[in-house]
Amino acid sequence: MKYARINSGRVLRRPSHRILNFLILLGFIAASSLSIFGGFIKEQSEAIEGAALMLLPGAVCLRMTSSRIHLQETCLTIVNPLFFFSIPYSAIYKVELSPGGSLIVHEKGQGLEDEGHLVVGFAGSLIDRRFGTAEKAMREVRKQVRKARHAPSEEAKIRKGISSNISADLFVCASAALGLVSLSY
Repeated sequence: MKYARINSGRVLRRPSHRILNFLILLGFIAASSLSIFGGFIKEQSEAIEGAALMLLPGAVCLRMTSSRIHLQETCLTIVNPLFFFSIPYSAIYKVELSPGGSLIVHEKGQGLEDEGHLVVGFAGSLIDRRFGTAEKAMREVRKQVRKARHAPSEEAKIRKGISSNISADLFVCASAALGLVSLSY
C-alpha cells in the first residue's frame, strides 16, 4: 500500500474544515507546549506524559479536518482521514448523497446496495443541512465526471493508499518522543 501526499488537481473541501484545521493545530501546539514547559520547570514527568497524550487526539482531529476531494485530470481522488482512493472517472458509476446527507461515490461493478466510497470530508452534519456543502460538492463532482468520463484514461484501476498529513504525522512522532522522554525523566 502506497503512502502518498495528494496535492494535485482542484480541491473540494468544507470551508469550516480549513479554519478548524488551523485552530486545532494552534490549540494543541499551545496546550502541549505549556504542559511540556511546566513539566521541565517543575520536573514533573506527568506533565510531559500529558503533553504526549494531548498530541494524539490532535493528530486524529487534524486528519479528520484534512479530508477532501481532488478533481484531477483523469481521476477523482478521495482523501479520507487515513486512506485515499483514486478512482478513474470512467470507473465511476454514481455519485450521490446518502439519506443522512453524506457524499458517496459508487464505482462500476458495485451494486447500489454496496456502501461505495464515503467521503468523510462531506459526511452529513446538522450544519451541512443548513449550508448544503455536501450537495454542492456532489454537483461539482458530477459535472467533472460527465465532462471527463469519455476522455481516454491511462489508469483503468482504482488505487488505494495511506494518505500523508505532515502535521498529524509530526504530532504522532512528537507524542512518541515525549512519551520516551517522560519515561526517562
